[in-house]
Amino acid sequence: RQGFRMYSEYCNSHPMAMVTLQELYRHNRYSKFFEACRLMRGLIEIPLDGYLLTPVQRICKYPLQLAELLKYTKTDHPDYNKIREALDAMRAVAVLINERKRRMESLEKLAAWQLRVEGWE
Repeated sequence: RQGFRMYSEYCNSHPMAMVTLQELYRHNRYSKFFEACRLMRGLIEIPLDGYLLTPVQRICKYPLQLAELLKYTKTDHPDYNKIREALDAMRAVAVLINERKRRMESLEKLAAWQLRVEGWE
């Protein structure tokens, strides 16, 4: 359970990372560097931001997949309780991500509001 909390930080930092990545792509040398890395690894032509989005997408799918698996698992099956625990853990991570995202959005709104108020310090 604890290990999945890092996803919260990752998911909430993802939008700012994408902004930074887009700024880097504007510089030709970074674009060439990223392309060279992709070619050296023999990766298909998916932009770096596509790879960086994968963990964000997966963390949202896990609760859905586990809920579906649990639905078709008999309660007397030896794995039932472990699946239930995994589902509870992934739902808790999703709640944590959403709470932190709302908190960050509130702080961003507050910061924007402070910039509009004259003499705020």
